[in-house]
Parts: sequence; structure tokens; C-alpha cells
Amino acid sequence: MSGDQYLIEGEENVYSPVGNMIFTDKRLIVFSKNSFKDIYYDHISSTELRRIRHIWLIIAAAIPIFFGFLAIIAGEIKFSVVLWLIGVVLIILFYVTGKRVFRIVTEQEKPVYVFKGAGAPEIVQKASKIIREYKK
Repeated sequence: MSGDQYLIEGEENVYSPVGNMIFTDKRLIVFSKNSFKDIYYDHISSTELRRIRHIWLIIAAAIPIFFGFLAIIAGEIKFSVVLWLIGVVLIILFYVTGKRVFRIVTEQEKPVYVFKGAGAPEIVQKASKIIREYKK
């Protein structure tokens, strides 16, 4: 499904970074087999790129680190080192993992489209530039 059937007469497909999203010279179109949404650029209030991290990894890291301190008090040095290493690995995973998310938000502050795995900065830069360039 190319999405060309959603274009109106005289409208030009400017950019299509993923299969179900089209940036035209007039609006953003997001579609699937069962849904369709179009938003004119003047209704888009902001774009945002951020990283979503898994906070539960920090909480999980605190537990073995805490028990590592208790193990030192009990005189179990080798066991405490193992617990601390587990905690450090979980903290490293917290910083390494996570997904980049590109959100397009309307005037009502409702996210229109959340593009997960927005690892390619050129997609975000180009999409943001198109929205601002064609916004009238």
C-alpha cells in the first residue's frame, strides 16, 4: 500500500520515511489497513525526539547492590562483589537500552504519531523541517 490514493489533486508526496506515513506539501498522512488520519501542518504544535528508558532496570539494580552491602556487613566479601557486579550490569543496561521516540503533537497536545525506533536522525530532521517549511 503506497498511500498515493490518499493524495488530493495537486498535492505532492514530499517525503515518506516509513510505509504508512506520508509528508505532503500540505499535510501529514498516517494510514494502515484499517485506519487513516491526516493533519494539516498548521494544526501541528510541536515535534519531539526523546529516549524512553526502562526505569525498572535501576530499581532492579538497587536490590543486589543493597544486598551486597548487607553481605559485606555479614563478612561475605566474594558474594557482595557478585551482587555489586549484577547491579552494575543492570545500570549499564539502563543506559544502553531504550528506544528513541519521535512524537508529532497537535494543538490539543495529543500525540498524533509516535515513531518508535527513530534511530535515524535524518528522518527526524527531515520530518521536522518539512512540517515547519510547509506550515503556513
